Amino acid sequence: MNRIEDLINHTENLKVPEGRSKSEIWADLQNKIGDDTVKSKKRFIKHPVFYYSVASTIILFFSVLFFLSYKNTTEIFVQAGQKEKVFLPDGSEVIINSVSSLSFSTKKWESERIVDLEGEAFFNVKKGSRFTVKCSNGTVEVKGTIFNVFSRGDVLEVKCTEGVVSVISKSGKTKHLEQNLGVKFNLDNNIGEIFSLNDSNTDLWTNGQFYFDNVNIENVFKEMERQFDINIQFEGKTTRFFSGYFTNKDLDRALNMVCSPMSLSYEIENESLVVIQ
Repeated sequence: MNRIEDLINHTENLKVPEGRSKSEIWADLQNKIGDDTVKSKKRFIKHPVFYYSVASTIILFFSVLFFLSYKNTTEIFVQAGQKEKVFLPDGSEVIINSVSSLSFSTKKWESERIVDLEGEAFFNVKKGSRFTVKCSNGTVEVKGTIFNVFSRGDVLEVKCTEGVVSVISKSGKTKHLEQNLGVKFNLDNNIGEIFSLNDSNTDLWTNGQFYFDNVNIENVFKEMERQFDINIQFEGKTTRFFSGYFTNKDLDRALNMVCSPMSLSYEIENESLVVIQ
């Protein structure tokens, strides 16, 4: 500031506009410098605020889109020891097994009947457009029928009790099922074995009865864990296979029905732990 004042004081040869003194000019110059400084500061802080405002608007926009999308999706999760019957928007009936989840879009339902399933469920589908069940292990397509889908671990098993069902494995292999036929895909070999349904392998689980035909004993105990909401500590050979059934009405009886034929002993430690040897 002093250098500017000295410059004005030593400019004797410069003409000053008439009617204005050096002091007045100096005062105007100081005011102009002050105004420019303020304007410069305002311009400096304007840009970050502007960008923050734009960023906030974008975040809010996508948050609203996510909320609307989530709101239009129905998700059902069934806890251990439970099963649940639900009705889809078209009136189709689904019974969901323990530790299983089902989700679908209510917004898109009229244009595409698609559900996502993890676990097991029994479907009684109303006739209409194509009905699709998507699982981690494959896809099931029907138009109107009654069928059961089991998708856990590396196994996809579908049983058709009425109508016609198309089953597409994760690798793209397709099997067509008619009434009273089932198919089982094991992702290790992906054969897709078709079998006939009878009283011992229809979907009696909806009534609390669980039948097994040459199933790894570990998978039998996993189902028992889901039905009774317990943890089973198995101290034996996991290469053994079980054929038979159990009911989910009484834990001690269920354990006896599985362990006795396999020459296994069990101990119910508490409400949440069973040890099998």
